[in-house]
Amino acid sequence: MRDQLEVIKSNSNNLSSLAGDLESGLNDAKANLTEIKNNCSSLGSLGFCADIKPDDLAAEANFTNLPNVTDQLSNVQDVVNQDFEKTAEEVINYLPL
Repeated sequence: MRDQLEVIKSNSNNLSSLAGDLESGLNDAKANLTEIKNNCSSLGSLGFCADIKPDDLAAEANFTNLPNVTDQLSNVQDVVNQDFEKTAEEVINYLPL
């Protein structure tokens, strides 16, 4: 379980980072398309200029609000750190035979 939570935490961090990269790339593309649309429009009444819609570029998913699993990972680590085998042996040794 600890390994799975580590993977989830790592994947969450990666997704958040990649979402930032995607957002940056989309903003750059919007700026480029806006410039192209403005230049196109200044050339005259070319009908296809109106079809350029930079604001339609948007990321559908929001990976910046993924849940933090640090607390759950810490809880699992606490359980792992408890030496259940040692405790069980002590109980077994304490029981009368």
